Amino acid sequence: MNIKNDKTPVFIVGIPRSGTTLLAAMLAAHKRLSCGPETRFFRLLAKTHPHELFKSWPDHAVNFLFNITLVKSVPEHYGLTKDQLNSYLLNRETSIPVILSSLTEQYMKREGKDRWVEKSPEHILFVDDIRKYFPQSPIIRILRDPRDTVLSMIKTPWAPHDFVAALFYWRNFDEKSSHFFQSDDKCYTLFYEDLVHSPETEIKKLCEFIGEEYQPQMLITQHSAANVATKDEPWKRLVFHDLDSSRASVWKREFKDGQNRIAEALIGDRITAYGYERVESFQRTASIFPSVKSLKKYRRSLAYFVEDGNQFWGNAQDVKNQTLIFVGEPDRDKWLSYQKPGRWWDTLHIINKIVKGRLAHQHIYWVQDQDFPAKLGFCSRMLAIVFRFTAEGQVTLD
Repeated sequence: MNIKNDKTPVFIVGIPRSGTTLLAAMLAAHKRLSCGPETRFFRLLAKTHPHELFKSWPDHAVNFLFNITLVKSVPEHYGLTKDQLNSYLLNRETSIPVILSSLTEQYMKREGKDRWVEKSPEHILFVDDIRKYFPQSPIIRILRDPRDTVLSMIKTPWAPHDFVAALFYWRNFDEKSSHFFQSDDKCYTLFYEDLVHSPETEIKKLCEFIGEEYQPQMLITQHSAANVATKDEPWKRLVFHDLDSSRASVWKREFKDGQNRIAEALIGDRITAYGYERVESFQRTASIFPSVKSLKKYRRSLAYFVEDGNQFWGNAQDVKNQTLIFVGEPDRDKWLSYQKPGRWWDTLHIINKIVKGRLAHQHIYWVQDQDFPAKLGFCSRMLAIVFRFTAEGQVTLD
């Protein structure tokens, strides 16, 4: 894409705390580009039937926009009233792009600019919708070392404050979006570390991609930052300062003992996939039943397996170096269907999995509650007997 004076909207997305605000402020400093606060438009749209917004046009559409809130409603952050939105929409076609443009285009014209940019990090979960409604728009993803992203997340009021929960939070965003950027030719991926170390080079390449001329003032965000960060978002305050390359690889300075090993055990495959350094080594690949998220709330149990040399991603070439970990109680943790014959099939499936693991000399563990119920259903009792004779060990859940 290299079309000068293009007016096609541009979207910036990224896993939260990856540098989207910095990038938005840089683009907003361009004489042709405007970018306002986050709209989070597609998150609410995903919960709404689009045709409902076209009824009693434009009243339902305006109410929809005012229902998107970031402390205040999004239109208020854009300095727009219901009357202004109504006037804009009244004689225009009933469409989703027009509803979003009622915010972004009016803001753009007030700024005296020619092309609008929308930045909402969590729109990375809705890139398919962006492409559906804006088929020609560049979608810019910014990536940052997941460990730095997680460190930044846990300092905010809206993300998980627990380190392990934040790692799962990051992985969820990545799993639901990474496939899109592997196939869409109107997408562009920029790395935060490259941006803060070589800002001019990276912004020039991005400008070429979106069809804009590079302007030196794009590297100075002190003024444009006020457009993209509201006073109610103190975690974005660094965008008002000079670029700081020391914000790269913060995890090397701030991680506590054992945190990097846990991070690499849980998301090491994605750390490698994006070209970041891994320093830990693991001897075995663990398979968790019913899923790795089953260990999410059991920190000491997770740490036990990590310290024992288990990673929770990938497939070991040698199955003898695999670990099978069954977490929780069959009925309470939904290992089994509620009704017959599903319960029987599920039980046989699990037993088959255990037996195959034992024959392959895999390490098998049952992570069990301290208050494991005394009364169990027949299927659960059968599984308990199988574990008694096949499991290498039992770990008590904390």
